[in-house]
Amino acid sequence: PLIKKEEATSSGRPHSAKFIGKNLFVDEDVLFNNLSQLPEIKELSYKTSLVLPRVLELMEPEGVEVKPAVVEDPSDSQLDQGQKEVQDDHEQALKRSVAGNQCQQRVVEFFGDEANKDLVNNYIKIQSKIALHRVAWTYLKSSQGDTKNFEASIKELLLKRDPKLHEKFVNSKQFSRNERLLAVMSELKDASSEFETKKDEPYTIKYSDVKMIDLLVEAENQHGRSYDNGIMDFTSIIRNSMKSRLNTKDANIGKIEAQLDILESKKDKLDEQLMSYLSKFNCDEQVDFGACGPKNIKSFDIGKGLEEFEALIDSVYEKQFEKSKELKNNFRWNTYWLHVR
Repeated sequence: PLIKKEEATSSGRPHSAKFIGKNLFVDEDVLFNNLSQLPEIKELSYKTSLVLPRVLELMEPEGVEVKPAVVEDPSDSQLDQGQKEVQDDHEQALKRSVAGNQCQQRVVEFFGDEANKDLVNNYIKIQSKIALHRVAWTYLKSSQGDTKNFEASIKELLLKRDPKLHEKFVNSKQFSRNERLLAVMSELKDASSEFETKKDEPYTIKYSDVKMIDLLVEAENQHGRSYDNGIMDFTSIIRNSMKSRLNTKDANIGKIEAQLDILESKKDKLDEQLMSYLSKFNCDEQVDFGACGPKNIKSFDIGKGLEEFEALIDSVYEKQFEKSKELKNNFRWNTYWLHVR
Protein backbone atom coordinates (compact mmCIF):
# COMPACT_ATOMS: atom_id res chain seq x y z
CA PRO A 1 0.00 0.00 0.00
CA LEU A 2 2.70 2.49 -0.95
CA ILE A 3 1.89 5.77 -2.67
CA LYS A 4 4.38 7.73 -4.74
CA LYS A 5 5.21 11.19 -3.44
CA GLU A 6 3.52 13.01 -6.31
CA GLU A 7 0.31 11.02 -5.80
CA ALA A 8 0.25 11.61 -2.06
CA THR A 9 0.77 15.35 -2.39
CA SER A 10 -1.79 15.85 -5.14
CA SER A 11 -5.30 17.08 -4.52
CA GLY A 12 -6.48 13.50 -4.41
CA ARG A 13 -4.14 12.54 -1.57
CA PRO A 14 -5.79 10.01 0.77
CA HIS A 15 -6.45 11.53 4.16
CA SER A 16 -4.73 8.55 5.77
CA ALA A 17 -1.42 8.82 3.87
CA LYS A 18 1.61 8.86 6.16
CA PHE A 19 5.14 9.91 5.18
CA ILE A 20 7.54 6.94 5.57
CA GLY A 21 10.50 7.85 3.42
CA LYS A 22 12.01 10.22 0.90
CA ASN A 23 9.59 9.48 -1.93
CA LEU A 24 6.97 7.15 -0.49
CA PHE A 25 3.90 7.41 1.64
CA VAL A 26 1.86 4.60 3.13
CA ASP A 27 -1.91 4.67 2.98
CA GLU A 28 -3.03 3.48 6.41
CA ASP A 29 -6.47 2.49 5.14
CA VAL A 30 -5.04 0.22 2.42
CA LEU A 31 -2.46 -1.21 4.78
CA PHE A 32 -5.09 -1.98 7.41
CA ASN A 33 -7.39 -3.57 4.84
CA ASN A 34 -4.56 -5.85 3.68
CA LEU A 35 -3.55 -6.78 7.20
CA SER A 36 -7.12 -7.42 8.27
CA GLN A 37 -7.35 -10.28 5.78
CA LEU A 38 -4.86 -12.33 7.83
CA PRO A 39 -6.84 -14.93 9.82
CA GLU A 40 -4.94 -14.22 13.02
CA ILE A 41 -5.63 -10.49 12.85
CA LYS A 42 -9.29 -11.04 12.04
CA GLU A 43 -9.61 -12.60 15.48
CA LEU A 44 -8.52 -9.39 17.19
CA SER A 45 -11.35 -7.01 18.00
CA TYR A 46 -8.79 -4.36 18.88
CA LYS A 47 -6.77 -4.69 15.65
CA THR A 48 -7.20 -1.05 14.62
CA SER A 49 -5.88 0.35 17.87
CA LEU A 50 -2.99 -2.07 18.42
CA VAL A 51 -1.83 -3.75 15.23
CA LEU A 52 -1.76 -0.87 12.74
CA PRO A 53 0.19 1.64 14.88
CA ARG A 54 2.70 -1.08 15.72
CA VAL A 55 3.18 -1.97 12.04
CA LEU A 56 3.80 1.67 11.16
CA GLU A 57 6.24 1.98 14.04
CA LEU A 58 8.23 -1.02 12.79
CA MET A 59 8.19 0.34 9.23
CA GLU A 60 9.71 3.63 10.36
CA PRO A 61 13.01 4.26 8.50
CA GLU A 62 15.99 5.64 10.31
CA GLY A 63 15.72 9.37 10.92
CA VAL A 64 12.07 9.61 9.87
CA GLU A 65 9.31 10.05 12.39
CA VAL A 66 6.00 8.32 11.76
CA LYS A 67 3.01 9.48 13.75
CA PRO A 68 -0.05 7.28 13.26
CA ALA A 69 -3.25 8.34 14.93
CA VAL A 70 -3.14 7.78 18.66
CA VAL A 71 -5.87 5.46 19.87
CA GLU A 72 -6.08 4.29 23.44
CA ASP A 73 -5.19 0.66 23.97
CA PRO A 74 -7.88 -1.42 25.58
CA SER A 75 -7.30 -2.02 29.27
CA ASP A 76 -5.97 -5.36 30.42
CA SER A 77 -9.38 -6.23 31.75
CA GLN A 78 -10.79 -6.09 28.22
CA LEU A 79 -8.30 -8.62 26.89
CA ASP A 80 -8.38 -12.25 27.81
CA GLN A 81 -5.17 -14.26 28.01
CA GLY A 82 -5.66 -15.80 24.56
CA GLN A 83 -5.88 -12.40 22.91
CA LYS A 84 -2.75 -11.23 24.72
CA GLU A 85 -0.85 -14.27 23.49
CA VAL A 86 -1.95 -13.66 19.90
CA GLN A 87 -0.91 -10.01 20.23
CA ASP A 88 2.51 -11.04 21.59
CA ASP A 89 2.97 -13.61 18.82
CA HIS A 90 2.35 -10.99 16.16
CA GLU A 91 4.60 -8.47 17.88
CA GLN A 92 7.42 -11.02 17.73
CA ALA A 93 6.63 -12.00 14.14
CA LEU A 94 6.73 -8.36 13.06
CA LYS A 95 10.05 -7.83 14.84
CA ARG A 96 11.52 -10.88 13.06
CA SER A 97 10.22 -9.64 9.73
CA VAL A 98 11.74 -6.19 10.21
CA ALA A 99 15.01 -7.79 11.37
CA GLY A 100 14.92 -9.91 8.22
CA ASN A 101 14.66 -6.79 6.07
CA GLN A 102 17.62 -5.23 7.86
CA CYS A 103 19.72 -8.37 7.46
CA GLN A 104 18.75 -8.61 3.80
CA GLN A 105 20.19 -5.13 3.30
CA ARG A 106 23.42 -6.23 4.99
CA VAL A 107 23.73 -9.15 2.58
CA VAL A 108 23.20 -6.81 -0.38
CA GLU A 109 25.89 -4.50 1.00
CA PHE A 110 28.30 -7.42 1.41
CA PHE A 111 27.85 -8.56 -2.20
CA GLY A 112 28.24 -4.99 -3.44
CA ASP A 113 31.42 -4.22 -1.49
CA GLU A 114 34.50 -4.10 -3.77
CA ALA A 115 36.58 -5.49 -0.91
CA ASN A 116 34.59 -8.74 -1.22
CA LYS A 117 34.81 -8.96 -5.03
CA ASP A 118 36.93 -12.12 -5.18
CA LEU A 119 34.77 -13.95 -2.66
CA VAL A 120 31.57 -12.90 -4.45
CA ASN A 121 32.90 -14.02 -7.86
CA ASN A 122 33.93 -17.35 -6.37
CA TYR A 123 30.46 -17.67 -4.85
CA ILE A 124 28.80 -17.02 -8.21
CA LYS A 125 31.03 -19.56 -9.97
CA ILE A 126 30.21 -22.24 -7.42
CA GLN A 127 26.50 -21.40 -7.56
CA SER A 128 26.62 -21.54 -11.37
CA LYS A 129 28.29 -24.97 -11.30
CA ILE A 130 25.55 -26.08 -8.93
CA ALA A 131 22.92 -24.75 -11.35
CA LEU A 132 24.49 -26.64 -14.28
CA HIS A 133 24.56 -29.91 -12.33
CA ARG A 134 21.03 -29.50 -10.95
CA VAL A 135 19.62 -28.94 -14.43
CA ALA A 136 21.48 -32.06 -15.62
CA TRP A 137 20.23 -34.02 -12.58
CA THR A 138 16.64 -33.03 -13.36
CA TYR A 139 17.08 -34.12 -16.98
CA LEU A 140 18.47 -37.52 -15.95
CA LYS A 141 15.81 -38.11 -13.31
CA SER A 142 13.02 -37.29 -15.77
CA SER A 143 14.42 -39.63 -18.46
CA GLN A 144 15.89 -42.51 -16.46
CA GLY A 145 14.00 -45.13 -18.41
CA ASP A 146 15.04 -44.02 -21.92
CA THR A 147 18.04 -42.89 -23.96
CA LYS A 148 16.73 -39.50 -25.09
CA ASN A 149 19.16 -36.59 -25.15
CA PHE A 150 18.77 -33.43 -23.13
CA GLU A 151 16.73 -31.35 -25.57
CA ALA A 152 14.41 -34.22 -26.52
CA SER A 153 13.72 -34.94 -22.87
CA ILE A 154 12.99 -31.28 -22.11
CA LYS A 155 10.54 -31.13 -25.00
CA GLU A 156 8.78 -34.26 -23.80
CA LEU A 157 8.61 -32.99 -20.21
CA LEU A 158 7.19 -29.64 -21.34
CA LEU A 159 4.62 -31.31 -23.62
CA LYS A 160 3.26 -33.25 -20.64
CA ARG A 161 3.32 -30.34 -18.21
CA ASP A 162 2.58 -27.23 -20.27
CA PRO A 163 1.75 -27.66 -23.98
CA LYS A 164 1.79 -23.90 -24.60
CA LEU A 165 5.27 -23.56 -23.12
CA HIS A 166 6.34 -26.62 -25.13
CA GLU A 167 5.14 -24.98 -28.34
CA LYS A 168 6.96 -21.76 -27.43
CA PHE A 169 10.14 -23.70 -26.68
CA VAL A 170 10.01 -25.64 -29.96
CA ASN A 171 9.22 -22.57 -32.07
CA SER A 172 11.80 -20.22 -30.57
CA LYS A 173 14.73 -21.08 -32.81
CA GLN A 174 15.54 -17.38 -33.16
CA PHE A 175 16.71 -17.39 -29.55
CA SER A 176 19.95 -18.85 -28.26
CA ARG A 177 19.98 -22.17 -26.41
CA ASN A 178 20.72 -20.35 -23.16
CA GLU A 179 17.75 -18.03 -23.70
CA ARG A 180 15.47 -20.98 -24.44
CA LEU A 181 16.70 -22.73 -21.30
CA LEU A 182 15.99 -19.63 -19.21
CA ALA A 183 12.46 -19.46 -20.63
CA VAL A 184 11.64 -22.90 -19.21
CA MET A 185 13.66 -22.82 -15.98
CA SER A 186 10.68 -22.09 -13.74
CA GLU A 187 8.87 -25.13 -15.15
CA LEU A 188 11.99 -27.26 -14.76
CA LYS A 189 12.22 -26.06 -11.16
CA ASP A 190 8.66 -27.24 -10.51
CA ALA A 191 9.33 -30.56 -12.25
CA SER A 192 12.53 -31.02 -10.29
CA SER A 193 10.73 -30.56 -6.98
CA GLU A 194 8.46 -33.49 -7.83
CA PHE A 195 11.47 -35.82 -7.72
CA GLU A 196 12.40 -34.52 -4.31
CA THR A 197 12.72 -36.70 -1.26
CA LYS A 198 14.55 -35.66 1.90
CA LYS A 199 17.68 -37.25 0.42
CA ASP A 200 17.26 -35.51 -2.94
CA GLU A 201 16.57 -31.99 -1.66
CA PRO A 202 20.15 -30.72 -2.29
CA TYR A 203 19.94 -31.80 -5.95
CA THR A 204 16.66 -30.19 -7.04
CA ILE A 205 16.54 -26.88 -8.89
CA LYS A 206 16.16 -23.83 -6.64
CA TYR A 207 15.39 -20.19 -7.41
CA SER A 208 19.12 -19.41 -7.17
CA ASP A 209 19.66 -21.71 -10.17
CA VAL A 210 17.07 -19.80 -12.19
CA LYS A 211 18.92 -16.60 -11.32
CA MET A 212 22.25 -18.09 -12.44
CA ILE A 213 20.80 -18.91 -15.87
CA ASP A 214 19.51 -15.35 -16.00
CA LEU A 215 23.05 -14.08 -15.34
CA LEU A 216 24.38 -16.54 -17.93
CA VAL A 217 22.05 -15.08 -20.59
CA GLU A 218 23.09 -11.54 -19.67
CA ALA A 219 26.75 -12.54 -20.02
CA GLU A 220 25.97 -14.05 -23.42
CA ASN A 221 24.14 -10.91 -24.55
CA GLN A 222 27.14 -8.79 -23.62
CA HIS A 223 29.98 -11.05 -24.81
CA GLY A 224 28.55 -13.38 -27.46
CA ARG A 225 28.69 -17.16 -27.84
CA SER A 226 32.07 -17.67 -29.50
CA TYR A 227 33.77 -20.83 -28.20
CA ASP A 228 37.16 -19.10 -28.21
CA ASN A 229 36.31 -16.15 -25.97
CA GLY A 230 32.53 -16.09 -25.56
CA ILE A 231 30.07 -17.42 -23.02
CA MET A 232 29.37 -21.09 -22.35
CA ASP A 233 26.19 -22.82 -23.48
CA PHE A 234 24.68 -24.96 -20.70
CA THR A 235 22.43 -26.92 -23.06
CA SER A 236 25.37 -27.92 -25.26
CA ILE A 237 27.50 -28.83 -22.25
CA ILE A 238 24.85 -31.21 -20.91
CA ARG A 239 24.01 -32.67 -24.32
CA ASN A 240 27.63 -33.24 -25.34
CA SER A 241 28.69 -34.55 -21.93
CA MET A 242 25.95 -37.20 -22.07
CA LYS A 243 26.19 -37.92 -25.81
CA SER A 244 28.01 -41.23 -25.43
CA ARG A 245 26.51 -42.01 -22.01
CA LEU A 246 22.79 -42.24 -22.71
CA ASN A 247 22.79 -45.86 -21.53
CA THR A 248 24.35 -44.95 -18.18
CA LYS A 249 21.89 -42.38 -16.84
CA ASP A 250 21.46 -44.11 -13.46
CA ALA A 251 25.20 -44.18 -12.85
CA ASN A 252 25.54 -40.54 -13.85
CA ILE A 253 22.78 -39.48 -11.49
CA GLY A 254 24.99 -40.79 -8.70
CA LYS A 255 28.06 -39.07 -10.16
CA ILE A 256 26.28 -35.73 -10.37
CA GLU A 257 24.92 -36.09 -6.83
CA ALA A 258 28.46 -36.71 -5.57
CA GLN A 259 29.70 -33.61 -7.38
CA LEU A 260 26.85 -31.52 -6.00
CA ASP A 261 27.76 -32.66 -2.49
CA ILE A 262 31.30 -31.36 -3.08
CA LEU A 263 30.05 -28.06 -4.49
CA GLU A 264 27.61 -27.57 -1.62
CA SER A 265 30.43 -28.17 0.85
CA LYS A 266 32.50 -25.45 -0.83
CA LYS A 267 29.54 -23.07 -0.81
CA ASP A 268 28.93 -23.80 2.88
CA LYS A 269 32.43 -22.51 3.66
CA LEU A 270 31.67 -19.26 1.83
CA ASP A 271 28.33 -19.05 3.63
CA GLU A 272 30.23 -19.31 6.92
CA GLN A 273 32.35 -16.29 5.98
CA LEU A 274 29.23 -14.34 5.08
CA MET A 275 27.54 -15.44 8.30
CA SER A 276 30.55 -14.28 10.33
CA TYR A 277 30.07 -10.82 8.82
CA LEU A 278 26.31 -10.82 9.42
CA SER A 279 26.66 -11.93 13.03
CA LYS A 280 28.09 -8.48 13.79
CA PHE A 281 24.58 -7.16 13.14
CA ASN A 282 22.78 -9.86 15.16
CA CYS A 283 21.72 -11.60 11.98
CA ASP A 284 22.63 -14.96 13.48
CA GLU A 285 19.58 -14.74 15.71
CA GLN A 286 16.04 -15.74 14.75
CA VAL A 287 14.94 -13.41 11.98
CA ASP A 288 12.42 -14.04 9.30
CA PHE A 289 12.93 -13.15 5.62
CA GLY A 290 9.41 -13.85 4.47
CA ALA A 291 7.16 -15.39 7.08
CA CYS A 292 3.79 -13.93 7.94
CA GLY A 293 3.30 -15.62 11.25
CA PRO A 294 4.90 -17.65 14.00
CA LYS A 295 4.26 -20.98 12.28
CA ASN A 296 6.99 -20.17 9.75
CA ILE A 297 9.71 -19.21 12.21
CA LYS A 298 13.13 -20.62 11.36
CA SER A 299 16.60 -19.81 12.56
CA PHE A 300 18.47 -17.51 10.21
CA ASP A 301 20.12 -19.58 7.46
CA ILE A 302 21.92 -17.47 4.88
CA GLY A 303 22.77 -20.49 2.70
CA LYS A 304 19.12 -21.45 2.40
CA GLY A 305 18.09 -17.84 2.01
CA LEU A 306 20.44 -17.36 -0.95
CA GLU A 307 19.02 -20.45 -2.63
CA GLU A 308 15.29 -20.09 -2.08
CA PHE A 309 14.15 -16.64 -0.97
CA GLU A 310 13.37 -14.78 -4.19
CA ALA A 311 13.34 -11.20 -2.88
CA LEU A 312 16.74 -11.67 -1.23
CA ILE A 313 18.26 -13.33 -4.31
CA ASP A 314 16.90 -10.68 -6.68
CA SER A 315 18.27 -7.83 -4.57
CA VAL A 316 21.66 -9.50 -3.98
CA TYR A 317 22.33 -10.18 -7.67
CA GLU A 318 20.75 -7.04 -9.12
CA LYS A 319 24.08 -5.21 -9.49
CA GLN A 320 25.84 -8.29 -10.92
CA PHE A 321 24.02 -7.81 -14.24
CA GLU A 322 25.95 -4.54 -14.69
CA LYS A 323 29.42 -6.04 -14.09
CA SER A 324 30.50 -6.91 -17.61
CA LYS A 325 34.05 -8.03 -16.80
CA GLU A 326 32.93 -10.27 -13.95
CA LEU A 327 30.13 -11.77 -16.06
CA LYS A 328 32.64 -12.77 -18.74
CA ASN A 329 35.08 -14.26 -16.25
CA ASN A 330 32.38 -16.18 -14.39
CA PHE A 331 30.64 -17.67 -17.46
CA ARG A 332 33.13 -17.91 -20.32
CA TRP A 333 33.72 -21.24 -22.08
CA ASN A 334 35.93 -23.80 -20.29
CA THR A 335 35.46 -22.14 -16.89
CA TYR A 336 33.83 -25.39 -15.72
CA TRP A 337 32.20 -28.54 -17.10
CA LEU A 338 29.63 -31.13 -16.15
CA HIS A 339 31.07 -33.99 -14.09
CA VAL A 340 29.95 -37.35 -15.54
CA ARG A 341 31.26 -40.91 -15.57
